[in-house]
Amino acid sequence: MLRLLIFCLAPLICMLWGNAQAQTAPDSYRLSPGDKISLRVVTWDEEERGYVIWRAVSGEYSVQIEGRIMIPLAGRIQAVGQTPEELADKVANALEKQIRSNIRPSTAVEVIEYSSFFIIGDVGNPGAYPVRPGLTVLQAFALAGGGRRLEETGVDTLAVLRETGSLQQIDSELLRAQITAIRLKAEVEEQAALQFPDSFFQTGSPETLAPLLEEESRIFTSRKTALDRELASLSELISLLTTEIETFQKRIEGHQAQLEQAENYLQDTYSLLEKGLARTPQLTQAQKSVFDIEEKMLDLQNGFYRAHQSIKEAERDVLTVKANRATQAAVELQNVNARIETLRTRRDTARRLLLERGEDIEFAGEGQQYFRTFRLQRGNGEGQQIFQGSDTIVLPGDVITVEQTLSLADSISPG
Repeated sequence: MLRLLIFCLAPLICMLWGNAQAQTAPDSYRLSPGDKISLRVVTWDEEERGYVIWRAVSGEYSVQIEGRIMIPLAGRIQAVGQTPEELADKVANALEKQIRSNIRPSTAVEVIEYSSFFIIGDVGNPGAYPVRPGLTVLQAFALAGGGRRLEETGVDTLAVLRETGSLQQIDSELLRAQITAIRLKAEVEEQAALQFPDSFFQTGSPETLAPLLEEESRIFTSRKTALDRELASLSELISLLTTEIETFQKRIEGHQAQLEQAENYLQDTYSLLEKGLARTPQLTQAQKSVFDIEEKMLDLQNGFYRAHQSIKEAERDVLTVKANRATQAAVELQNVNARIETLRTRRDTARRLLLERGEDIEFAGEGQQYFRTFRLQRGNGEGQQIFQGSDTIVLPGDVITVEQTLSLADSISPG
């Protein structure tokens, strides 16, 4: 048994070592949807007479599903396909143009969380894993636990799957994942209500299906209610600020009328003083009245502009909340779809196993050999590409399928 295990693992060890020796430094990583970056912006402060971190802009940002990031002041900036250095340069250009400064802001972008690729099929731990620059298919295979191992009993991997899993459980997990995918798709499309296709009501028993549909409906309603509540709060804030602006406008108009009267009175007092019909204290009081009204008008105008700025910020927050929610749902949907593919593969494998066991096929352990192939799918629809080979570089969104077959060596004698 030990000799067989070494025989099966030796090719994988040699491939990993050879690839590690030949691996060269990867090209600079280009951003993808779902990546999370850290942005650091440093500007010149005239009061401090030195460079300080611009905290209003610096922070962590996620690349949205449409490929852009939303930066305060800089606006929406295309990030997908850019290296961190190129994105930092674009942000600096946008900020320099916006603030109209003679000193260009210093910016730095660092990827702190990479988006995922997916690995399915005959692999130890199928699922979604974060991409890192230069990751090859073979390294991704090792990252996901490698191939399924032979147990000390000498039973092959398909037998282990038959003994430890049941087709009924896989079908139940697949049904749950498909229902979750429908709910997430409804969230991505911002549907007002969650509706399931009629075909689902013909799948499985009502006792099994009803709790799953009810659970996903509750999740949909809860998340939509939370989103609506947050948007309603921002809408209410915008309404209050609009009312406040109208109040400021009316008060400014009233003070403008008072200012005109005070300025006329001041001019009359000057004339009377020159004719000896008024005294200096009267002039002083008239001047003070003008200054007081002008000061109040300045305060009102500042409040008026602050309210306008707050409305703009609230409107940006509305867009950000919607975008973040859509991005979160899209990422979750991508992960669930990958899980659906994994479950389908497991289901098909389990069905093949049942057929094989029905024919009483048994393997003694000695003379068994694994043949492993890798297939990487990139893109969707007409533009999708299929790559073969373990040295292909993995990119975000790629789906790796591992196929492992078990054959008998020619040295095995019949019977």
